[in-house]
Amino acid sequence: MAEYYNVTTNLGDAEIANAIATNTKLNITHIAFGDGNGSVPTPTKTRTSLVREVHRQAVTKYERHATNANWIVIETIIPSDVGGFTIREMGIIANGKLISHGSHAPFEKVADPSGVSEYRLRFTQNVTDGSVVELTLDESLIYATQAWIDENYIKRSEIVDNLTTDDADKVASARTVKELQDNKLDKTDLKDASTTQKGIVQLNNTLTSSATDEALTAEQGKVLHEIATGHKQYVLTNRTHSVAYQNPTDYLMFVNITAQSSSGSGREVETSQDGVTWTSIGQTGQSGDGENTFFVVLPRYFYRINGVTTSIAYWVEWRL
Repeated sequence: MAEYYNVTTNLGDAEIANAIATNTKLNITHIAFGDGNGSVPTPTKTRTSLVREVHRQAVTKYERHATNANWIVIETIIPSDVGGFTIREMGIIANGKLISHGSHAPFEKVADPSGVSEYRLRFTQNVTDGSVVELTLDESLIYATQAWIDENYIKRSEIVDNLTTDDADKVASARTVKELQDNKLDKTDLKDASTTQKGIVQLNNTLTSSATDEALTAEQGKVLHEIATGHKQYVLTNRTHSVAYQNPTDYLMFVNITAQSSSGSGREVETSQDGVTWTSIGQTGQSGDGENTFFVVLPRYFYRINGVTTSIAYWVEWRL
């Protein structure tokens, strides 16, 4: 047999038998604790009281055993501020009688009002028929199980009190949620931007718009930066004869073309301010010589090669 154990007393056997016979309940109310008068006693069925009782505590929790219907699991808690004795024995009190007597490993229970010396006792008792047991619980000392707490409550350490943590397993504190609520953007605050009002603005990906309520895209901003800080060279492969092309900037644009005509003579290089009236400023190279033609296009002006060419070997624009 184990060193520390408990037995049902003769009084207990009689109370359980009577409860079964009369279809009544055995009302377990308290757990008695004793000091064994200085030594751990041997549990005895003939006992009607502990060797020396030092404290009696109301039951705080009771449940039927998970696998044995005739066993009950009882729990009680001695508060921190109760103590000044050594526990060596215990007993179950039901209907005002000692129905079980058990031995207990010596444990010194101190009284500490600070709340750090609480003592919790949980043990199993065979009562022949667990269905006849009824317990009166001290609700002021009922504690949730750790498993229930883990499932239903959030640990303080898992609460985030900032708006920078990126963790899907954390929850925000009430203070942080209030901060979001206080600073949320209302739909009525979403106004169109203008030169006199902050708000939502549409992007514009051109350099030709005169709109005052649209913002320039990063792409066009990069173009302006290149214009302001230096030049950009465009090697073009999709240019052809008799098509007008424009200098899209507000700066001079330099063009270098190597082309050959099919008739043995150069073709006119023309520019126009409006794309309608054209002025000749030179000719491309003649057949077979592949000479470069270099010219300048004024800001926003158009230019073209007027006539059929056999081939275009090179067409480059330098935009300042």
